[in-house]
Amino acid sequence: MKFLNSFLIVFVILFGMTTVSMGQSVLPSDTTTLPYVVDDLVNAIQECYEQPVQTNEYAHFLSNEVGFPALILGSALTANKIAQLKIWVKSNPIAIEKFLIRRKKNYDTYFNPALQE
Repeated sequence: MKFLNSFLIVFVILFGMTTVSMGQSVLPSDTTTLPYVVDDLVNAIQECYEQPVQTNEYAHFLSNEVGFPALILGSALTANKIAQLKIWVKSNPIAIEKFLIRRKKNYDTYFNPALQE
């Protein structure tokens, strides 16, 4: 009888732990995380538009993306434009992925000594 009680207690504890751990992994998350840091990308885009040079032309394609704030090359961004840009960066991960790919290719072209001839 003592063995049966001990077995039942262990079984209930193990079953409870399994249920709790499985339940945690199944619950959906209310907060989604982006695979990039929004503020860093806003700063990078801001720099490309405020100080346009040949080595950051890769970012100018963003002007043609749907919903992208109207930014003027060579002009300082206002706080309102930066806020709009931040919202756009958060809501357009596909365009940001394109931006990051172009940024990497641009880096390799201009700054990666391993790829220089």
